[in-house]
Amino acid sequence: ADVAFRETYFNNKFPWGINTGYPIDVESVVLHEAGHGLSLGHFGKLFMTDANGKFHFAPLAVMNAGYTGVQQVLSGTDNAAFCSIWASWPNR
Repeated sequence: ADVAFRETYFNNKFPWGINTGYPIDVESVVLHEAGHGLSLGHFGKLFMTDANGKFHFAPLAVMNAGYTGVQQVLSGTDNAAFCSIWASWPNR
């Protein structure tokens, strides 16, 4: 029952957008935060590629610990995480 009453607040100081040139896609952030609302934590390993100096996560997933760009659809890794938590619901 506690999952049904969780609240998520979004800071209006960030430049939110949906499929725009804004730096942060609000649908990606909402999907990530909804994952927390359904009891998922962060996963994936952060690493830097020496060739281009950019940071990446492996595996790339909505529930990575940092913003990785537009991700408006769950990946296979995200689906597996949901199934591992909720597969036995409501028998937990």
